[in-house]
Amino acid sequence: MHNPTRRGFLAGWLFLLVSLGLMSCGEPREAGFSDDQLRIVSLAPAITHTLNEIGLRDAIVAVGEGDELAALGTPSLGRYVDLDLERLATLAPTHVLAMTGQAGLPEGVNRMAGQGRFVLVDLAYPGGVESSIGFIDEVGAAIDREDRTSPLTQGMRERLAAIAELTAERERPRALMVFNLERVMASGPNTVNDALLQIAGGENAASEATVTAPVYDREALRALAPEVIFLLMPGEPPLDGADDPRLSGLRGLGIPAVENERVYLLNDPAVLIPGPSMVYTAVSMAVALHPDLAEPIAEVFRDHP
Repeated sequence: MHNPTRRGFLAGWLFLLVSLGLMSCGEPREAGFSDDQLRIVSLAPAITHTLNEIGLRDAIVAVGEGDELAALGTPSLGRYVDLDLERLATLAPTHVLAMTGQAGLPEGVNRMAGQGRFVLVDLAYPGGVESSIGFIDEVGAAIDREDRTSPLTQGMRERLAAIAELTAERERPRALMVFNLERVMASGPNTVNDALLQIAGGENAASEATVTAPVYDREALRALAPEVIFLLMPGEPPLDGADDPRLSGLRGLGIPAVENERVYLLNDPAVLIPGPSMVYTAVSMAVALHPDLAEPIAEVFRDHP
């Protein structure tokens, strides 16, 4: 973990993906709302993430509580259950995009939409890689920007398929995907990250868990003995070598990933968000699991601009 190339390889891969054209923003439309006319309230980070990647960051006029993917200073309307309806009205949005699940939106939001004050679209939360890609297209359709989301999602499918082909015949190291180190909480089976790890050529060390976010104590971690550990922690500073205090709970257990310095931090702000960043996550995992695939994976992005 003291190897600087391991601490910095994620930033390098992010630069490579951007420079090779991972994101495709398209051109402004001539019909309907122009980009300058759009005023979007995004009530889910996954929606904000998609809007950012199709060039509409500046169209977001407000977000929900805890959404850190919008531009700095973007107003927050609070939690779903008690959205600031007065401020919502003052912002005069053209669209309100949400993904509330069974809880639904406050009646006041539905009433304002029924009065024709904005277009309200409540999207279903995606449950896997393909549905997450489809979700991006749904966001595009909601604001009449399918011309931007379609090339993006087509490219994502092609790249993920190409990565899966490169790793298909490889030995699969057992990897644990951790997103909380205070009490070690990992990404379990039947999750988006589980599917991305399989594409990247790894086996989920938490595959036998009965929940999607299992918690492990020290003895359970010792028994799991993952060969690789991915820390999925948005915005976290790079690891400061093997003695980084954040890793104290993993040391002294004889875990192969720790002993062999194969603990990798994935700290992209959207690493836990289903959306365009899934390709970046899969690439980062694949290169960490199979370092000799770095150049073939780079070729994937050259072949699928």
